[in-house]
Amino acid sequence: MSVLGMVEEGDIHCRNHRRRQIESTARDSSVKATLLDIDSPGGLVSGMAETAASIERSGMLKTGKPVFAVIRSYGASAGARSPPL
Repeated sequence: MSVLGMVEEGDIHCRNHRRRQIESTARDSSVKATLLDIDSPGGLVSGMAETAASIERSGMLKTGKPVFAVIRSYGASAGARSPPL
């Protein structure tokens, strides 16, 4: 699952897209783990907290599916803040 570009809280399109990806991944029994692929110049820390809340609400952690994060080229500010899971 990619987190590319600015991490924003208020961008409804990005927020809904990321939430749908998380929910789909949580339901898919063929998915054994989730990797957050981060390449971001930053943004709002609350946007990453929102991502963490979506992961928690999805029930993914209760299924035992691990969640990993990797920062590729760039991970500044909010992009470098790991979701508090």
